[in-house]
This record gives sequence, C-alpha cells and structure tokens, in this order.
Amino acid sequence: MLLDVKQSLKEDIITKRFKKIVRRSIIYNICHPINKNIIKMQMGKKPEKDQHDDLNAKLIILAGILYYPYMRILSLLKNKIIFVDRFFQDALLEDISFREKETHLRKNWKLLLKFIPQTLWNIHLDAKSEIILERKDELSSDDIKKYRELNFEIYLEKPSLIYSYINTSNELSVCSKIVSYIGNKNGIFKNMDESCQY
Repeated sequence: MLLDVKQSLKEDIITKRFKKIVRRSIIYNICHPINKNIIKMQMGKKPEKDQHDDLNAKLIILAGILYYPYMRILSLLKNKIIFVDRFFQDALLEDISFREKETHLRKNWKLLLKFIPQTLWNIHLDAKSEIILERKDELSSDDIKKYRELNFEIYLEKPSLIYSYINTSNELSVCSKIVSYIGNKNGIFKNMDESCQY
C-alpha cells in the first residue's frame, strides 16, 4: 500500500522493514549463531528465525533502537518521510511465533516500551478475520482477536500523536487515498496530488 501512496504523492517517502534491517545488523549477526544453538538445545530442534527473534526480544529491540537515530538523521538530511512496520510492537508480544502457545504481552513490556521511540503517526491496518485468514493461513481467528487486543493495549500505554484505522478489505487505491488524505490534513504530506483529495 505504501508503494501506491508513493506514486500518488509528489514528495519522497522511504519505507523501512525493521525486521530485515535488524537481521542485517552487526549485533544480530554476532549473537544469532550463539543464541540459535542454545535455543536448538532447549527446543530439541532448529528454531525458525521468527522463533529465535521471539525468544531474544531484548536483543531485537536493542538492535532496532541502535538503528533508529540513523533513520532519523536520514529523514532530516534527505527531507523525506519514513514509514516503518510494527517491528517494535511485535517484539513486545511473547510466543507470537509458536502456534502451540498463547500469545501474550511480555512480563516487562511496559519497561521495554519506555525505550521504544514514540511514533508520530500510527496507521493500524486491519480487515475482517476471514480476510486476514486468507492471507495468513498460519493464524487462527482467536490469534487475530488476541493480536488486536494486545496491540491496542500497547498503543494506549504509549499513543502516537495521530492514529488512523484503515480497513484493508477495501481496494488498495481507496486505502491509499485515505492515507494521503489524513497525511495532508495533518500537515505530514505537504504536496498531495489533487487526484488524492476527497
């Protein structure tokens, strides 16, 4: 969807997948092989990367926080808007990568949240459970409901200045126009194309 927004706006937008960035970081690549072997002994099998990250949340959050200042500087120097995924929020959820376990907030999630950067604009992308299940067959309807509740609890503890809830059951072009409209109304997008206005 953000690619569609890029095409409909005159200004430059940068999108960042924090999960990929963290997995390429020095701290991750030093610690991952060690942690992977420890987890393998504990689980009795080789963990998936998501499972490794789930069990090493503090390392993942630290790697993300260390990268964040660079991203801010990049935004200022290039005068670009940066959109990131919900990387930090996912890191606060425990057992999210283990289907046999119930996902819940980490014991010390409120303390960890204090170190996580506050976002200007939280764009909550959602859809009916049956539509999400078509896209992500590894989830159950109970997983989706629980995931919504926990993410909203995180948001209420540390809200962003702007919050938008977008139903991605709509056409991509409609979702893109909603993002463009909200961004323009809040002064985030300064040069919105006339075709995006309502």
